[in-house]
Amino acid sequence: MRLRRTLAWSLFALAITAPTSSHGQGLEYVRANYTKYEYQIPMRDGVKLFTAVYVPKDASRRYPIMLSRTPYTVMPYGEDAYKADLGPSPRFAIEGYIFDY
Repeated sequence: MRLRRTLAWSLFALAITAPTSSHGQGLEYVRANYTKYEYQIPMRDGVKLFTAVYVPKDASRRYPIMLSRTPYTVMPYGEDAYKADLGPSPRFAIEGYIFDY
């Protein structure tokens, strides 16, 4: 029993301290795998909401959408200026989500 508990704690410690893979992170990955679009979406009251959409370049399948709304900035602005990281975790970009900010 003690050996099993020690092994479980060791695996847990290894899991939380292991370096994460840099695959799927960073500006180079986002530029290579995503296309950025920018839109002004009109609301009922006439206000236009700025929206940046990152779509995977691989169009061979359908992708889920991760929508994130904020009253704050969604920098960087410009269709040629990309965020360095997408999603709440790099795993979402690796899996190929569409990101809508």
